[in-house]
Order: sequence, then structure tokens, then C-alpha cells
Amino acid sequence: MLSNDSLHLLHQPAETLTVLATDPKHGTLETVESGRRYTPASDWFGVDMNYRNG
Repeated sequence: MLSNDSLHLLHQPAETLTVLATDPKHGTLETVESGRRYTPASDWFGVDMNYRNG
């Protein structure tokens, strides 16, 4: 189920959402404006969003 924070992010302009793809351990998602961090990224929407390098 989507959290309120996740629903909030769905309405953000794409450029405010940054994927920290260079972080192989966490693959964190971070909003530029709020600086809130979501990790592990696989928790997002219950989908495996795998941002690990290589």
C-alpha cells in the first residue's frame, strides 16, 4: 500500500526526484526539496527497483 509520502512524491515534478544510482548498497531515492530519503528502494510501491551498479 502506498504511504502518504509516496503519494506526495507522485505529484512532484520529475526534476525534484533524484535517484542516487551511484549508491550500490542502498539504491536510495531522495527528494531534492525535502531531502527525505527512502531506503531500501525496493520498499517503494512493493516493486524491486534495483539501482545497483554493474
